[in-house]
Amino acid sequence: MAKLLKKNLYQYKITTVLFFYWFLVILWQTFRPVANRSLIDVLVKFGLLFLLLIYAVKKQNIANRRGMVFFILAFIMSQTITYMVDTAPLGITGYFNLLMIIMQVVVFLVLLGNETISKKEIKDFGRWVIIAALIMALYNMIFKYNRFRLVFNSGATYGSECNSFLYSNHEYAVYLSAALIFLMWFLFQTKKIDKLFFFRIVAIVVLFINVLSTNSRTATFGLIGAFYVFLFFYNKKAFVVALIFGGLFLILANEIESLHDFVYKKVLK
Repeated sequence: MAKLLKKNLYQYKITTVLFFYWFLVILWQTFRPVANRSLIDVLVKFGLLFLLLIYAVKKQNIANRRGMVFFILAFIMSQTITYMVDTAPLGITGYFNLLMIIMQVVVFLVLLGNETISKKEIKDFGRWVIIAALIMALYNMIFKYNRFRLVFNSGATYGSECNSFLYSNHEYAVYLSAALIFLMWFLFQTKKIDKLFFFRIVAIVVLFINVLSTNSRTATFGLIGAFYVFLFFYNKKAFVVALIFGGLFLILANEIESLHDFVYKKVLK
C-alpha cells in the first residue's frame, strides 16, 4: 500500500487503482463507527469515489463524445423522472447518492471510455479478486459457522443468510460471484491439468457453497447462467451435454423428495 502511494496515482493501470479503491471501501464498511447510509458514511464513500474521479481526469482516455453525451442525457432524464415519481423526500444523502452514480458514469464511460486493459492485467486482477473472496469465505465458514452450516439444512432459508464480515448477504454474494466467474474463465482456458487446476476446482466448490449460504437467488442463477455461457463459447459439445444433464436434474428434483425440498423450498424460495 505504501509503495502504491509513493508514485503518482495516475501512473497505475485502472485494474490496480480499482482494486485499491475497493479495498478502502471494504475496510471502511467493515470498521466504520457510524451507521450505513448515514451522512458521514456517504461522505467517506463520496470522498473515495472523488479520488477515483481525480485519477480518471489525470488518466483520461475519452470515448466517443456524441454517444456518451446522449447516454448521459438519457441517464439524467431517467433519474429525474424516477425521483419525480417517488413521493419520498430525497434528503441530503439521496443527493449524494445520485451524484455518486453520475460520477461513476463520467469516470468509466466518458473519461476512461477508451482505456485499454491487457489480458495479463485482467488475469492479475482476477487473482486478486479470487484471493479476496477466499478470505471472505474462510472467515464466513469459521466465524459464522452456526449460520453457514444451515446451507445443508433444507428447512432453513430466510434468517440464516451469511454475509461474512460484509454489510449484507447480497454484497457478499456479488463478490463471490465475481471470483467464481474469474475461476471458471481460468479453468476453461486451461490446456492441461496442473496443480492450479485442482486448486481452482476446490476453490469453485468452496465459493459456490458460500454463495448458497447467502440465499441470493440472483447470484446463484447468475453463476449457473455464466457456466453455460462459458461452455457455449469454449466447448459446444459439453454445452449440449450440460443442457441435457440440467434437464435431467430438474426432472429428478421433481421426483426425489429431499432434492425437491433443497431446490424448490430452499434455493428457489
